[in-house]
Amino acid sequence: MRAVELDETGPGPGPGSEPASAERRPRGRRRWWLPGAAVVAVGALLVGGQAWLNARHDAWEARFQRVPGVVPSLTDHPRVLWTVKGSTRWSSHQVGPYLLAGDVAEDGLSYTIRATDRLTGVAAWTVHHTLPSKAEAPEGAVRCRAVRDGRSALCDVSGFGDGVSLDGTVHARVVVLDTADGHVHDEWDADWSQWEVDGDRVLAASGTTTGGTERWDVRELRLDGSTAWTVQLPEVAHVPSTTYADGSQRSVPTGIDVAGPTVVASAGGHVWKVGPDGAHEIARAGLDDQVQLGRGGVVSIAHFVYTPVKEGGTTYMTAEETSSRLVTLDGRISTSHVDPITASVDDGSAPDVTFALSRDADGQRLVALDSRTGKQLWSESDGTGEVILLGGRACTAANSEVRCRDARTGEMVWRTPTTPTYPGLATDGHVVYALDGDDQDHPTATAFDLETGAASAPIDLPGTDSGITSYWPGDGMLQGSNDDGTELRVVR
Repeated sequence: MRAVELDETGPGPGPGSEPASAERRPRGRRRWWLPGAAVVAVGALLVGGQAWLNARHDAWEARFQRVPGVVPSLTDHPRVLWTVKGSTRWSSHQVGPYLLAGDVAEDGLSYTIRATDRLTGVAAWTVHHTLPSKAEAPEGAVRCRAVRDGRSALCDVSGFGDGVSLDGTVHARVVVLDTADGHVHDEWDADWSQWEVDGDRVLAASGTTTGGTERWDVRELRLDGSTAWTVQLPEVAHVPSTTYADGSQRSVPTGIDVAGPTVVASAGGHVWKVGPDGAHEIARAGLDDQVQLGRGGVVSIAHFVYTPVKEGGTTYMTAEETSSRLVTLDGRISTSHVDPITASVDDGSAPDVTFALSRDADGQRLVALDSRTGKQLWSESDGTGEVILLGGRACTAANSEVRCRDARTGEMVWRTPTTPTYPGLATDGHVVYALDGDDQDHPTATAFDLETGAASAPIDLPGTDSGITSYWPGDGMLQGSNDDGTELRVVR
């Protein structure tokens, strides 16, 4: 194990000649002292004012530097910093300034976790530990998630990765380690079918199927492995899965999801909201339904129709969403084509606003909803449907413009024209970048000041000469990919 330092480089007397009497001399000296004091005071104000501005800038930096998805500021002449194979990249996850990835040894008796500096691609530290018992999924992936605002990571080192089975309970080994140097703070065992992390909360679900019925419990765990609360869900009838024409399985939604204080569990065609006080059923879900928990605690239940398509000797299924229901925080259920989306960058401001895509006869619209009532707060047509949320402002791209508005009221703060009609968006916490890849040989990024919307001159990005045909932000990096995604390049 080794720790490395990070390189953050890539914010005389009074007027008149009449002799003064004894009584007047103090007044003359006072007049001399007052201008001098004014100079000192002005200097102090300037120094203090600059210190205040510096403190404000530092506070802004600190506020957003650990927000997932915020990328480093682009230099005047961006270049490729490092290259990684696509298969390696997809198995890693952003935790603070690093990408964490790991695996379980072939014999199932040890695990390795590696931290890679997101800016340089340089290995920051490596942890290799033995397991107290053989892993249930040897040669599997280690799944890590950020906790404590990215200062620590919680990792499942059992080898199941993201593919934890929901058909039964598995035995997991969990480690909590320091992001700075990989020091392991806690290790504990857990039996679960699925787990999710939100902030410093670990939510786990365990289920069994016996004699045609399903029994599930949901519990919140602390970072030391102790249990904060456990809720036993009502026993429900098991709904067996069926098989599509292409051999794939269709089943009712099963699992848990968490967003802020809201926890949703689905099993046996039932959907509950779960908390320390118990489980409350909010809706039913059937075959070919998908349950999604949106920002602000809104739950969407979308129904899909699958149609077999034959091409040559191959049969595959196409899916079309035909209807959806929205369950708000106050329990209202509305039927509409509204699907919650996840903001690409979200600092947690405006917590009572849900962003969604609405599809109707007029086409697709981005809408902001009141999470409690489902009331539409504002909408935007002819846009990309992408949202960056920072400091209570929602920034979007639509109709050849980049826009920032109040996330709740929809009041426009600024709107600035941009060359591409539908640019991709990224942010470093100070500016919003509009990514223009229409010309793959000469892609560009334009920076829009987050406060004023003032636009920079286009910044040239590496293009096809550097093996890059498309750009997108992800895990706190601006990434460029080749045609087939087998290689990813981090650009700054």
